[in-house]
Amino acid sequence: MALSAWYGGRGPGVLAAILCLFTVDYFFLAPLFSLDLNWTSVPRIGTYIVVALLVGTLSTRRREAQRQVQSNDAKMQFARAIQQRLYPASAPVLPGLDIAGTTLPADSTCGDYFDYIPFLSGSLGVVLGDVAGHGFGAALLMAETRAYLRALALTTDDVGRILTLTNRFLSEDSDEQFVTLFFASVDPRTSSVVYASAGHEAYMIEPAGTVRKLLSTSIPLGIDKDLVVPCAPLIHLDAGQVVTLFTDGLIEASSPQGTLFGIDGILDVARANRAKSAIEITDAATGAVQKFMRGQLQRDDLTVVTLKCVSQSVRTGSNNSSLRFHREPVIPAAMSSRAPG
Repeated sequence: MALSAWYGGRGPGVLAAILCLFTVDYFFLAPLFSLDLNWTSVPRIGTYIVVALLVGTLSTRRREAQRQVQSNDAKMQFARAIQQRLYPASAPVLPGLDIAGTTLPADSTCGDYFDYIPFLSGSLGVVLGDVAGHGFGAALLMAETRAYLRALALTTDDVGRILTLTNRFLSEDSDEQFVTLFFASVDPRTSSVVYASAGHEAYMIEPAGTVRKLLSTSIPLGIDKDLVVPCAPLIHLDAGQVVTLFTDGLIEASSPQGTLFGIDGILDVARANRAKSAIEITDAATGAVQKFMRGQLQRDDLTVVTLKCVSQSVRTGSNNSSLRFHREPVIPAAMSSRAPG
């Protein structure tokens, strides 16, 4: 009876309950011809029917829940596929520079963002952003932020101006959400970087292993609609210098004992691998965090972008300064991009 109600539903369950009643009476209690149904049988009959109805109802709800889960999974996978197209499928090839980036989402969709945006002036915009929270809502705000940045980059290469205007738009659209974002304009002709940062710091690793913090120039985007985001002073890159950008998912990654990986943990990995390529430094950072977590559930998105100066030849008059892109497929499990120096 229970199996009939579970797999067949309420109707088959009630029918099975009636058949069970007569079967028990026929084989175990009395011959079918002497079956005497009276008021004393009502509780027993009612119990069979109630049990069948309850089991059938649970079965129906289980099937409905399974269909809902399957539908939601399909929608989330569709959203993930769309979002993957928003990440760079390749890293730019710049003379004298080596760039790589990767994202490991905590959910089907991601609130972290990195991008490479060519400017009309010949410079390259390198972006790393982190929307508060993660999941579907954060992914929508990330997509909106990306759209604003790319549209505004067609009008100016002033990264401070771009972030100021983006903040104005986001402040009108976001509801108690904010975005931390680091936006650098990299000029391959002079091996120089100008950046503006809305609540997101970066770090420069010197060839000798010393670390220089690239401080934020404003509060995060989406909080104050009148915010003006200034640019930091221009930075000239020397051969061997590494600029590393990462989101707080790496900082706040926790070991089974509750210890945080922390900024020092990431910088230790970057220093130890500073002689390697940008993608090797990037992979070392995410790999170290995953090893530190020891199989625990990832609670936040993990994103790293690495920029390494491998040569200063472009400062001596080289004309090979146009942007090119090294094409590679996006890795499904980790949305990433890389380019040889």
